[in-house]
Amino acid sequence: MPCDLDGGRGLPTETAALHGVCAGVEVGGDARHAHGAVVEFAGFRFDPERGLSFAGRTVHLAAKEMRGLALLLARDGRPVTRDEYVAAAWPRGIASDDSIARSIYLLRRALAGHSGTDILATVYGIGYRITAPVLAAAPCNTMVETPPTRDNRLRRAALETARVARELIGRRRPQDLDAAIGALQSALEIDPTYADASIEIAECRIEQAVRGHIAPRMAAGLASVAAERALGLDPRAAGAFAARGWLRGAIVHDIAAGLADIDKALALDPLLWQAHLHRAWLLCGLDAYDDALSAVRRALDLTPLHAAPNAMLGWLLYASERTDEAILHLGAAAERLGHSADVLRTLATVLAATGRAEQAVAFARQANDADACPSRGACALAYALACAGNAEGARAIVRKSETGASIRLPRTDLAAVHLALGERVSAGVALAQAREEGCPRLVFAGRDPRLAALRDAGLLQTVLRPPGGNPPGPRAVTAILRRAHATKGPRETYPRPRSPGNPSAAPAPDRVRAHSTELAEERGSSSHER
Repeated sequence: MPCDLDGGRGLPTETAALHGVCAGVEVGGDARHAHGAVVEFAGFRFDPERGLSFAGRTVHLAAKEMRGLALLLARDGRPVTRDEYVAAAWPRGIASDDSIARSIYLLRRALAGHSGTDILATVYGIGYRITAPVLAAAPCNTMVETPPTRDNRLRRAALETARVARELIGRRRPQDLDAAIGALQSALEIDPTYADASIEIAECRIEQAVRGHIAPRMAAGLASVAAERALGLDPRAAGAFAARGWLRGAIVHDIAAGLADIDKALALDPLLWQAHLHRAWLLCGLDAYDDALSAVRRALDLTPLHAAPNAMLGWLLYASERTDEAILHLGAAAERLGHSADVLRTLATVLAATGRAEQAVAFARQANDADACPSRGACALAYALACAGNAEGARAIVRKSETGASIRLPRTDLAAVHLALGERVSAGVALAQAREEGCPRLVFAGRDPRLAALRDAGLLQTVLRPPGGNPPGPRAVTAILRRAHATKGPRETYPRPRSPGNPSAAPAPDRVRAHSTELAEERGSSSHER
């Protein structure tokens, strides 16, 4: 994952960088202002010398957000692409998806918090633009300056330390997440009142739980401590409510309490895209997939170029029996986001589950090579291999996971691999373990088409909502499946249809693009005929 670790050299050159970006600010039509022009929009005043102000008072933004805003204002309402924003905001022109999403969120929050309206619009598939008119302004000396106190210097140092942490988070490797948490803890040592650093520690712990770097319940405990600390510093910290809500719903499995926290977060900050994504996650646990789709689409509106909401939208479409839409969306997202591992992994899983196993293996290998999270990439590859008939290859990955080395497959996904291999009892045991361990992906199991055999046997409901609160053990799982087999007879739900030919000879990934084009053409033809 690309990143920019410039060692803190950006802040001291902030004014010069802003001058560079603001040269030739456009105000409408072909009119241009000279270097250092001052503009006004939606009650704000932007001066390259003094920064941003609203009603005469300084609006504090970090250097990257100031540089990005300068470019957005220079376009006078015309879109700024993702690459253009990165080139302007990051001196080296490279940044992780998380850093870009965070920068846009901070800029959007600052503008909406003062003006009362969201004037930073998302242009889906392109980038962002300022919707308010940008007008020339005369120089003004009435802006209230904040004196450079010791507290301000400490906060600035803490912000820079947190910026380094965000770049490490973007890499998503286990060691990088550990280093990011260390950097955020250093930021808190510099400035103990920095609530956002505690929130980001909680989000890092959530990432560790989702990616299987540490046990989910351990991650939940550590993340809860960080979220509670943030709320102690700032009782209106929307990000802390969102993180705590996800933990309660996805790991503790108290979905009602989790959604209540997330609703508080959205009431405090409707622009917090992570809260919308967390809400979609928990709604799946209530089988409210239409509402979950609406929530993840809202997250995409706010950050269309981040892999996480794109991958989740594809999965929810597939789980909602809208497979063609899922493949179209994931194929387009993979192209738009530069073959993101998250998106490719989801695409491979959907293709494997719907009989396109050879294509799935090709995409799974591509995702596995690019993935900083070995457990999730390996799981998608194991499932694709099992569906393609390469049972030995799939079992080799499962065995490596069971040795407890560098790969630990998420239990719910492992259950799907076992089912694709025809191992129903092992699949049932894996699902029961998922419940016991607090696997966050268990909320998706109720609608997961790959787990149909367990749902038909009545095991899925027993695991998701066990009587007495305790999930069944291996013996109980075996008994449930044997009763179902004796009552209903064997049901050949799995393995899924396999692609003909040699499973190991995977075709080029371009074939899915052709398949997506065929689907689009079929839809266009049908619409024309109607």
